[in-house]
Amino acid sequence: MKIISLMDDVCSSENLKYEHGFSLYLEIEGQKYLVDTGQSSKFIFNAKKLGVDIADIDAVFISHNHYDHTDGLPAFFKENRKAKVYIKKDAKFDFYATPVMKVSMKSGIYRNNRHRFFTIDKDYHLGNIHLLTDTVGDPEFFCQDKRLLMKKGKSFYPDEFNHELFIAIEMEDKVHVISPCSHRGIVNILKTVKNTFNKEIGMVYAGLHMSASGGKKMNCKPEYFDNVCDELNCIGFEMLYTCHCTGLCAYDALKDRFKERVAYAETGFELKIQ
Repeated sequence: MKIISLMDDVCSSENLKYEHGFSLYLEIEGQKYLVDTGQSSKFIFNAKKLGVDIADIDAVFISHNHYDHTDGLPAFFKENRKAKVYIKKDAKFDFYATPVMKVSMKSGIYRNNRHRFFTIDKDYHLGNIHLLTDTVGDPEFFCQDKRLLMKKGKSFYPDEFNHELFIAIEMEDKVHVISPCSHRGIVNILKTVKNTFNKEIGMVYAGLHMSASGGKKMNCKPEYFDNVCDELNCIGFEMLYTCHCTGLCAYDALKDRFKERVAYAETGFELKIQ
């Protein structure tokens, strides 16, 4: 299995572009996938620099309907004529933030390319890649970003993140997890993986949505952060590659807590797992 970060909020290379967004290249058993497409065409620029041919992508997995994960799709469709885009059924709706502004994909992306989308409302798998559509629902571990909203009728409510999916990859005696934003909580997500597969968790590649003030602060109380870390330690994982919405402040705290078991996956990061 090969992974390349095509887009992240952080980049130390002068040869690559970056933005507030997420896009990941995943290659496994000869198949080539994208997880999200960032918010613009910049991920395609990076893909070319990093030796990834977007035209060869076999499928795209959209983790949730926020613009920084979806709005590179029009550029993707121009480069790739074959790949289906897998997305949760609930992700077709619009989502908002406080103050009330739309943060979901640009109008027309879904409508104008409906034939390219494949919607799912239950767990789905392609070989040993599993798209998981629900989690253990402990609200104590949902992300603490209270700005994120959904609309029912004319009223706004806290987003329940029913438009979010995450990815589990079975490889022999381990299962690896990709969860770009983990709005429903990385603890809930990893507990779901353990309950579903009854295997040890290897790599976790995840944004933890703890960022505030451009990553300089955390959006959660110290007690929440400590509880998350305690649960992660109990669940067990081999390596956490964090990114994007985690924020550098939270990354530093995670690094202090888990030492060499945590690394930051910035734009251009590459990983191979045998």
